[in-house]
Amino acid sequence: MTRLIKDANSEEKIWGRTRTLFESPHCSLHSLDIIARRYCSLHYHCHRANKFEIVSGYIIVAKFMGPIINLAHLRAGDSFIVESLVPHMFLSVEDSCMLEEYFPDRGGTIDVNDIVRIVEGGVISPDTDVTDVPYALLQDLSHQVISD
Repeated sequence: MTRLIKDANSEEKIWGRTRTLFESPHCSLHSLDIIARRYCSLHYHCHRANKFEIVSGYIIVAKFMGPIINLAHLRAGDSFIVESLVPHMFLSVEDSCMLEEYFPDRGGTIDVNDIVRIVEGGVISPDTDVTDVPYALLQDLSHQVISD
């Protein structure tokens, strides 16, 4: 079932607010209002990709590729795609607005529960460089040892 959300369902997050603008089995579109110096969870999706389109502000999207982190610095007019199965997060340098599109890149349809969170989102302290956050999270994760 395809539907256009006229009253824009809204959900508060640690980083700001998201509103669903459109959803169908093959695509969904959301408007995100992001507070400066906040970040979303480090997570990935098994069957859906994300496309971020910056409307205003300054966002950094971090893609985790094993021990390598790709930082995409995005401003108004920029867009960026994160494929399924790729851990990622966004961080706000300043108050920002962006559109987030989900689409299945492995066939099938969109499942709204297709998210695996690795680390929860949060607030970036004033004395921390925004670009340091993904590396600090990766370092923290590398210290977690799973024992038999």
